[in-house]
Amino acid sequence: MSVAPNVLVSQNSANKENAKVAVKSGTKSVTRYLHFTVSGTLQGCDEKGATAGMWGPKEGKSCHVFAPTELGIDNNHETAMNALSNARVKSMVCVEYTSTFPIPLGIKCDSLPACESTDIGHRYLMTTLPCHKNTTPQTLYSADETTNEAKRWQEEYPMYTRKNIETHNVMEVRSHPVVFVDKEHPVISLLRANKEILGSDIDEQSLVQGRWHTVSRQCFNTAITTLKDKVMAGMMGSEHKGNLHDITLQAGPLDRRPWCDMGKGEHVKEIVNATTREGLQEAHTRALNKPYNVSARFAITYDYQIHAGT
Repeated sequence: MSVAPNVLVSQNSANKENAKVAVKSGTKSVTRYLHFTVSGTLQGCDEKGATAGMWGPKEGKSCHVFAPTELGIDNNHETAMNALSNARVKSMVCVEYTSTFPIPLGIKCDSLPACESTDIGHRYLMTTLPCHKNTTPQTLYSADETTNEAKRWQEEYPMYTRKNIETHNVMEVRSHPVVFVDKEHPVISLLRANKEILGSDIDEQSLVQGRWHTVSRQCFNTAITTLKDKVMAGMMGSEHKGNLHDITLQAGPLDRRPWCDMGKGEHVKEIVNATTREGLQEAHTRALNKPYNVSARFAITYDYQIHAGT
């Protein structure tokens, strides 16, 4: 069985013209058209197991796929990875798909909510019909634009993610229940706006070396939990949603059925036309070992944090 992930990035002439314009700091809305394709036989996919139908950017290529270099941005790898960790997906649209598989497939994405359901409650980002082609765009996900916390976070704290917020610009104090926190850390902004957490005004506190606030470990942990649960949960960098630099899609049979389960074979012409038991068995065997393919084009739009001079 051959599973062949492929990524195509579309760029239009307007984007190319924008590359000549000086880049300014801020959040840019970026759209990428991704070409998803998975190929294989039903027997081969079944033998592949849990990794069958998996698709994603190849190792080390996520920044090439998602960083908006067509706008004249030349992020180094670390900067781009941080930006992708904080990227906020605004929408995901299936522009078109074609499936030659004789069974319905469900496509999952850990980075986006699964809103399409089967009758027993298994959910998917989208499903495909057997031996079917669809060229009508379908919106799979659209962010709630009434909440702007995630967007504000990108603009004000682009270097902080769920993975590094407890360590970036934070100094541990061994054997003491306190930590030193940089004055520009988002925890300090939270404590400034919510004095009841600290029990005092953070701005009345003397800075260590003109940079560090002294915060109790308990207070710091409370602030971190609040930020993760109330603000960062809506961003691609959340533990529940993954992020753009490791986004994956996976196609598989609905309701966790085996790949080889073709039901009555109603979508395989040879099986339908078989008139003898031997002919039916031969048609079934050929169907299990015939190469199939599912391909789709997805338009994904997301906010990407840009710094002048990168």
